[in-house]
Amino acid sequence: MKPREQVSRNMAGRELVVISGYYGFDNLGDEAILEELIDELSRLTERDKIVVLSQNPDKTAADFGVQSVNRWKLAQVAALLSKAKLFVSGGGGLYQDASSARSVIYYAALAALARLNGAVSVIYAQGVGPLSSKTSVKLTQFAMKRARAITVRDSASQALLQSWGVQAQLTADPVWCLKPSALPASFLSLQNRQKWLGNGDKPGDADNAGNGAANKLMIGLSLRESPHIDARFAELLAEALAECAPDATVVPLILQERQDKELIEAFCRAGSQRGLNFERADCASLQRPSQWLSLLSSLDMVVGMRFHALLMALKGGVPCFGLAYDPKVLYLMQKFEQPCLRFDGLKTGQAEADERFKNEMKELINSLIGNAPQLAEKARLQADEAARAACQNFDVLARILEKQEESRQR
Repeated sequence: MKPREQVSRNMAGRELVVISGYYGFDNLGDEAILEELIDELSRLTERDKIVVLSQNPDKTAADFGVQSVNRWKLAQVAALLSKAKLFVSGGGGLYQDASSARSVIYYAALAALARLNGAVSVIYAQGVGPLSSKTSVKLTQFAMKRARAITVRDSASQALLQSWGVQAQLTADPVWCLKPSALPASFLSLQNRQKWLGNGDKPGDADNAGNGAANKLMIGLSLRESPHIDARFAELLAEALAECAPDATVVPLILQERQDKELIEAFCRAGSQRGLNFERADCASLQRPSQWLSLLSSLDMVVGMRFHALLMALKGGVPCFGLAYDPKVLYLMQKFEQPCLRFDGLKTGQAEADERFKNEMKELINSLIGNAPQLAEKARLQADEAARAACQNFDVLARILEKQEESRQR
C-alpha cells in the first residue's frame, strides 16, 4: 500500500478535533487560550466537531459553543481520540512540575492515549518546564517526540526541546491574537468612558483639568496569593498608590476569587482609609476572556500580578506596572519596557523595611503615571509584534488539517 493511501485509510471516519489543556478551572489565562484556539479551529473545521476536555464540561460547552467532556473520564477520552483527526495539547504551561509531577503525568498519559488511538498530535503554544525530576523529563520527552508539530511560546522552551533533539517552532502566546468582545450592559460606562490622556502631568493637577484628566485616571488592580506577599504588602501598595495618585479610581480585578479576593480586599480596606476611590466591577458576570480583554483595554493603566491580566492590558495599549511574583511576569514587563517590582529579598513587617518597600513602589508608580504615553506606545508596538508571532500557531494547525484533507481526497 502506498504511503498516501495508508494515510487516507487511517484518517477515514475521523472528524473530531480534541483539545486538552488546563480548561474548566476558571483560570483566565487558560480560558483565553482556549477561546482563541477554538476560534482558530472553527475556521478550519466545523465547530460541532470540536471537543474540549474540561474540568467543568457543562460550563465550557455553554461558554464556547463546542462539545466538552470530563477530562478525567479517560475511557471516554480514548473513544473520542479513536475518532479524532487531530489532538491539540495546549497551550499554557502543561509540562512542568513546579508544584508536583501530576500535571506532567496527566498530559503525557493523554499523549500516549492519542498515540494508541491513532490521532495526530500537535503541541500548541506551550511553555515547557521547569522540570525538576527525571521522571518528568522522560515523560515530557515521550510526549514531545510523538507530536506531528510543536509550537512553543518562549525561547527557553525551544532551547530545552532542541537539547533533546526535538524541533519546535517559536511563536507566542495565542492570547495576543484574541479579539475583544462586547461587555455586559453593566460595564458600558467603563467601555465608553473618555480615557485619561496622560500628558505627563499627575492626574488631578489644576493645569490638567481642562483636558478631561482630572479625577478620571482609572487604574486596574490585579493581585493573587503568593508565598512572596501578604496582607501587609497590599496595604503598602495602597498607601503608595494613594500618595502618588490620590484622585485615581481603582478597579479591583478578581480573576479567580479563591486566589485573589483576600489580598484585593486588604488593599481596598487600606485604600479606602486613605481616600482612594473604587469602581466595583462585576467581574463574575464576564463569561468569556474576550470580555476581560475589552474591560482591561478600557482602563488607563494596570497594576498587576497576574500574567494574563498584564498581557491583555498591554495588548490593548494600556501601560502597566508589573508585580513580578513569577519570572514570566518579569520577562513580560522587561520585554515591553514597563515598570516592574521584583520581590527578590523584599520582606514586610518591619518599619524601616516597609518604608523602603513603599518608596520603591512609589518611584515605579510615578514612572508609570509620568511616562504613560510613551509606555502605551511601547505596549502597542510590542503587542503588534507578538500578535504576528502568535498567528503562526494557526498556520501550523491549518497546514496539518489541509494536508489531511488533501490525502483524503486523493
